[in-house]
Amino acid sequence: MADYDNDGDTDIVYHGGWEYPLFWDESNPGVILNNQGCSASFIWDNAALAGSTNHLDRNVEGLATGDFNEDGFVDVVTVSSFDLPPGTLRIPEFSYPMGSPFDPVGAVGFVPASVPTADPNIFFWLDLTRLPGTLSVEINSGNANHWAAFDLMGTVGLVDNQVSAGRVNRDAIGAIVRFTPASGPSSLIPVLGGSSYASQNSLTVQAGLGAVTSLPRKRSCPLRLPGADPRLSRLRNLAAPDI
Repeated sequence: MADYDNDGDTDIVYHGGWEYPLFWDESNPGVILNNQGCSASFIWDNAALAGSTNHLDRNVEGLATGDFNEDGFVDVVTVSSFDLPPGTLRIPEFSYPMGSPFDPVGAVGFVPASVPTADPNIFFWLDLTRLPGTLSVEINSGNANHWAAFDLMGTVGLVDNQVSAGRVNRDAIGAIVRFTPASGPSSLIPVLGGSSYASQNSLTVQAGLGAVTSLPRKRSCPLRLPGADPRLSRLRNLAAPDI
């Protein structure tokens, strides 16, 4: 999950598919689902990755997001466990067509890894060619929306005296930030560990501001930290680099 267009709501990024002994699902071209006005109504933004890596020939195993070039927009890195040679035999998805936006890629969905023989209990392994897996880094081209970004740090190992002892883990995993621009809707942004399958997203909190050009009033916002007193937990003296 990531706000890839910095409009203040959470979008969904997912790659990869099923991998079974009988077939491999290679129908996912790399999908970004755009949250429409923070409504939890999503549409496939198939132009977002147009002209980028051809993920249909990659068996993507891991995906992570983060602002790799520090321009304020979330980028995507993926790694595949193996790749397929271009032109590998494909068969349509079992349920194709469904009247879905994904029907065009469902038509070239499954790669049969084995086929049945005269004995229904015996399958013949096709021994298809599999190329070494690859790494893909896709840099977000951005837009005119504004943003703020910050890193949280826990106090374990930093504070330990007669008055107080650090209880929040150093990466502040488990924290939830409530970010509200001065004239915009609030966003709840969690800091997660194990935030993607076999991968880890950046722990930097990225807050999209959309067209808003002012930060929260008093330049602070509340957050929940695991083990901390919520009455004392606020981010203060915020500054957005692009405003």
